[in-house]
Amino acid sequence: MDINLQATLISAGAALFGSIIGVLGTLLGIWLNKKMQSSGKISLYARVVYSEGAINRPWGFYESSQGLGLFMHISVWLDIINTSGISRIVRDVNLYACNDGQIIKEFTQVQKTGNDNRVVHLGSDEAYTVVVDANCSKRVKMEFLLHERNMEVGKENFDEIILGYWDEKNKLYTFHFSQIKRCWVEGKLPMDRKWIKLDKRCRYKLNCSSEYSV
Repeated sequence: MDINLQATLISAGAALFGSIIGVLGTLLGIWLNKKMQSSGKISLYARVVYSEGAINRPWGFYESSQGLGLFMHISVWLDIINTSGISRIVRDVNLYACNDGQIIKEFTQVQKTGNDNRVVHLGSDEAYTVVVDANCSKRVKMEFLLHERNMEVGKENFDEIILGYWDEKNKLYTFHFSQIKRCWVEGKLPMDRKWIKLDKRCRYKLNCSSEYSV
């Protein structure tokens, strides 16, 4: 083979190899950048507070004014901290009543409260799905209700409350929220001014059909 042709082929091969290496390097840089951006996590902190509206009640079990029996009312501040470099979604935040390691009933999310003179919108514009920007935190006021009459017969009592949500990949996270020592006994429960770090993961799981399993 002619020496000039050999040199030309070697030069073309080197250029092609260099281009491939350059493309791979660029793709690797993009991948590493995205990996680093998403390497942070979501952290949750909750604090039980007084309810909004005219009633301004602490959490506890109360008699319905409509004669519908007892219900449990819980108001919380939820601080959501996103330490990753991308926006994250905390979807369908809710509380769940559990007994002996099994979820037996979900709470009702309260969208708004108050009266014609003063309406308080709860959640994130009445939604219990929150979008948290990169490297940011967001505080959301949420209220939850659970009526005794809506519990399954024979499964009215519960001893634990957990908090759950889905992320942007539809992965469920569940955390221990509180132990309940007395259930369906009318009266307020002790108020603790401390923030609860929701870092005690539970083994409880929910599927999309709202059937509960462990």
